[in-house]
Amino acid sequence: MAALPPRRPVRLEEALPRRARLVPGAALVTVACLVGDGVERRRALSHPGLRRPVAFLEDVELAPLIDEAAEVATLAVAVRRWAQRITPARALSVGAWLCQEGLLEIHQ
Repeated sequence: MAALPPRRPVRLEEALPRRARLVPGAALVTVACLVGDGVERRRALSHPGLRRPVAFLEDVELAPLIDEAAEVATLAVAVRRWAQRITPARALSVGAWLCQEGLLEIHQ
């Protein structure tokens, strides 16, 4: 198996006006998660560079947001759509985390 290229963090400001997709090696996988008082199966973002799959960030479920980002022209459009479900500050925070962790591939 070929080695994955190293993750390259990108600044949110650079990424917003561009198309953003998950980097090679990143995927949504189903894992068991603590939800409220129980355990449920949820999709989580997995990548060899992460210590473990991430299903929630700041109590926000990532998979639906990542799905939505794959359907739109730019990360800015995705963040605006996310801000209709969660607060604008959290939407920007999720976008910034994905960028800082190098989990997004930015296209022109």
